[in-house]
Amino acid sequence: MLQRAGVPASVRSLVLARMAGLTAPARDVLCLAAVAGVQVSHDLLSAAGGLTDDELLAVVRELAENHLLVANRSIDGYAFRHALTREAVYDDLLPGERRRLHRNLAQALADEPALGPPARWAVTETLAEHWFAAGEPEPALAGSVAAAHAAQDVLAVADALAHYERALDLWDRVSDAERTAGIARPQLLEQAAEAASGAGDPDLAARYVDAALEELEGSTAASTRRGLLYERRSWYLGWAGRLPESEESARRAAALVPPEPPTPERARALATHALVLVLGGRRYEEATPVATAAVEAARRAGSRKEEAHARNFLGSCLVMTSTDPEAAIHESELALAISRELGDVGEVVLASSNLADSLNRLGQHERAAAVGLEGAEVGNAVAGPAQRGGVEPGQRRRRPVPRRPLGRVRASARTSTPPPGRPVRGCLGACAHGPAPGLPRNRRCRGGGHRGRRGER
Repeated sequence: MLQRAGVPASVRSLVLARMAGLTAPARDVLCLAAVAGVQVSHDLLSAAGGLTDDELLAVVRELAENHLLVANRSIDGYAFRHALTREAVYDDLLPGERRRLHRNLAQALADEPALGPPARWAVTETLAEHWFAAGEPEPALAGSVAAAHAAQDVLAVADALAHYERALDLWDRVSDAERTAGIARPQLLEQAAEAASGAGDPDLAARYVDAALEELEGSTAASTRRGLLYERRSWYLGWAGRLPESEESARRAAALVPPEPPTPERARALATHALVLVLGGRRYEEATPVATAAVEAARRAGSRKEEAHARNFLGSCLVMTSTDPEAAIHESELALAISRELGDVGEVVLASSNLADSLNRLGQHERAAAVGLEGAEVGNAVAGPAQRGGVEPGQRRRRPVPRRPLGRVRASARTSTPPPGRPVRGCLGACAHGPAPGLPRNRRCRGGGHRGRRGER
């Protein structure tokens, strides 16, 4: 029989020999502990195994005397003396035994989440893993979506992406997937795209958006919904260095979001179109009226956030084209004032950087330095937790979720393509939705401050 490469044959033989000398209850608890992981709490073992405290204590004492488990006071439970011991026990389980034990653990955690790890995201992830390993597609789908959301809450975007991929793989195996997942498939694809982008794979993010658009093809989805998907696609393609495609997506977004009634979505689509015109060919003259229209749409819609966003781009365009540089400075100052008023950190950083760049171009170097330092201080004040992944102190690295197939989305070319790039001065491309198409993505104002998995800081 083929053995896992990580467990030497000598270790496996020793562990199985010790197991053979155990009583039946001790073997059962050892197998349950192996399915739970390298360490497991006393209460979870008791609940999943259907044992009283006294019964479990007697069994664990037997396992400790055979040098298989040791006490772990940090979790009020037990741990395998060596990780290879756990792997050897797990590998020896029959498929049906594994599924049954995973199901028991999942049900115990579902009934009493407090039996799991202290962090909410860790409980959610563990539950999703157990339901999946138990071969239960419905709770595994619901659990994977919940785990993806929980991972994003702590900025573990790579873990979130793995959970979204698993959910998409499970989708067609569940009869009423939308009801089970609590989310429509196009929306799930859109969220997976954001996670892929934050994890450093803008090409994959663009493919997820393409899949979402394909799902909406022929549906009654409003043109605004499709327009916003094209707007996001424009960003992802830009981050991948595919600027001509990015510009085409931005153009389609602006065409799809109707001008009347005025909406924040219309302002956002126009602002993105203006930005891509600049980054795709420094076409400031062409971008200026588009940015102006974005400001007007935001103002009429009463969206101060989108107004600040659009004025940022308009100010940068005007400083490159206007014979009245004060008008350019005025737009950037308005953007900064609105962002401060809203407490929008990402937009404050953007406005400060763009205003500093404009002032520097106009020879007002001291003022430019002061404004730039302000933006840097604001960014640094919030970058620390984001760069640490937003995880509570003391949390330990967990085993990553296995990457699953992409369902109906092809996953070829999974490599992250660094944008080639022509350097762009200032932070014209950084915005509340992320950095501009074509700019390096090592710093983001939203949704991608951390690319890695928990523990890989």
